[in-house]
Amino acid sequence: GVNTGNEGNPSKLTDGEGATDNAHIDFYTDTSQDFFTLVYDLRTTATIDALLCAGPALSTHVLGGYEFYVSDTFDNETFWDESNKVCSYDNTVTKSFAQKFNFNNDAKPVGRYVGIRFTDPCIADGDSCVRISELGVYGVRETKAPTPNVTFHAATRVLSGTESGQKYRINNGAWMDIAIDLSGVVTGACTIEIYMPGIAGQIEDSDIQTITVGKSAKPAVTKTNETFEGRNDGKISGVNSTMEYRKEGGQWQNISGSVIENLTPGTYHIRVKASGQTLESDYAVVVIEKGSQEYTQQTITAFGQDVSVSGLLTEGATLSVDPIGAGNIDYDVLLQLVDTESNTIIAAYNVTLISGEYSGNLTLTFTVGEENNGKTLNIYHKNANGQTENYTAECVGGKITIVVEELSPFLIAAPVASSNGGTTSSGSDTFPSDGGNPSDSTPPTGDQNNMATWMMIMFSVVAAVLTFGLYRKNKAC
Repeated sequence: GVNTGNEGNPSKLTDGEGATDNAHIDFYTDTSQDFFTLVYDLRTTATIDALLCAGPALSTHVLGGYEFYVSDTFDNETFWDESNKVCSYDNTVTKSFAQKFNFNNDAKPVGRYVGIRFTDPCIADGDSCVRISELGVYGVRETKAPTPNVTFHAATRVLSGTESGQKYRINNGAWMDIAIDLSGVVTGACTIEIYMPGIAGQIEDSDIQTITVGKSAKPAVTKTNETFEGRNDGKISGVNSTMEYRKEGGQWQNISGSVIENLTPGTYHIRVKASGQTLESDYAVVVIEKGSQEYTQQTITAFGQDVSVSGLLTEGATLSVDPIGAGNIDYDVLLQLVDTESNTIIAAYNVTLISGEYSGNLTLTFTVGEENNGKTLNIYHKNANGQTENYTAECVGGKITIVVEELSPFLIAAPVASSNGGTTSSGSDTFPSDGGNPSDSTPPTGDQNNMATWMMIMFSVVAAVLTFGLYRKNKAC
């Protein structure tokens, strides 16, 4: 039981142990350093006038050495510190069954918790039992329970400094037994109230401690998207060290400066961190967009093929050059454009990029052999829309070069040598060796032999007309 001991009149604050006959505590020991301890919670601060410890009236059960401690707070790790010890009995000077320690007015301990620790239990031969018959605390207790001194930690949503028996409520809700972890109930700004109930008719309830929990405002930030694909150079600006960020699905990370740099494309969350009794803010959502392809001037070739492509290409662009021939639908279409009587097919290819992309016109260089130097070659091309184009280029150093808008497929034809040592061609325009615009893609309608035949027919018609005219004139005469 707990007695009042108030109004300035010291009285027994506890009924102790053994207040009735044959009531006692037995504890067993092997006299090791694992001391037996017992602590009273007086429920409020008290001024201690005296402390009593009594053993049984049997000579075979005596107490031995012990110490009393008094403190206003209790933590088992620190309570038994030397600074909290108020008296001790070593069982060496006076052998007795009970000791009562009275304190002078200027040396009375003050506190809420009174503890006893047995440092040298005294046991009879052949026995391991130590018996406590009575523990007594005399003094004057405060008439009101102490106001709680609890701290709320917003980052973890836990309370520290709580005491058993306290009550709490949130936003004027129902009172509940004190809890430490409030993560399931504190979800936003709120008011937490805590008090210690008193003892009916003896101690009043404590004053209420009020904790105001705030919430930070959502930050306003700006972003810079990735410049080019693969650069991973996105940025989020307008941040500071009070904030934290994460990529969606990842862990929160601290921010040390005013800009978060080197971000990969994706969705990011930024919020103000919890601090003190203020909760973290709602997070801002920032989407770093993927950059466009980056094009640089490059020249690439296909492995094992004497064909190269130059132009604005993305990093890692890879060229594929596959020879094609009769039976390939693209080859057959292009072959119809060639005057095979006056041109020889040198090569035909499907030229494509198997990885990467290009921008703008491309320069193609084909190796056609030194034997074609000085010749003007025809290059036939079928574009993505199925339309055909005809380019011409002069062979220099065994190579020809053309400028195109698209790749694949191409057919290359060289004029055959004529009987007088020259060459014949289909009559297409000739372009310089560094490329040019495509010529008309109309298929050829004949060769020089066909033209000679038409000329002979025309001369025959003219001769016939002249002969007929002379005949009419002679007859008229």
